[in-house]
Amino acid sequence: LVRDLLQIKDYFNSDRVGITIDTEHAYAAGEHPNDLYYEHADVIHLNSIPPYVKFGGHLDRHSYTPLRQSKIGFDYIKKIIKTARPEVPIILERSDREVVLDDLNLLKDLKEEIWIQSESSLSESSLRDLEEEMKGGSFRE
Repeated sequence: LVRDLLQIKDYFNSDRVGITIDTEHAYAAGEHPNDLYYEHADVIHLNSIPPYVKFGGHLDRHSYTPLRQSKIGFDYIKKIIKTARPEVPIILERSDREVVLDDLNLLKDLKEEIWIQSESSLSESSLRDLEEEMKGGSFRE
């Protein structure tokens, strides 16, 4: 599926056509996270894969499962972040404040290990600002 999307993107050969890779959509569609082309993505939705989503089961639910508990495992999450181009936005799609805060803390930990080597646009100050905004209650649930 992702290879097909890459061919479509190449066909249009335009900056106006891009690819978003959603980890949970891909998993539910039967695409293994290790086989996706994160280096070609223009946006990544880094979603946790909850226990009830079956590989290839075509079921996608916006989860309350933190990234630390995702079925795809911590090593795959690190690979996704490391493989993505530094300018590519990585979006967390969550609806629970505590899960978002946990995920942000995980990304901060990974930043030391991975992002410090790249020039990622997700700076420590932007993570801190987002965390403070969420603690202040402006995050809409």
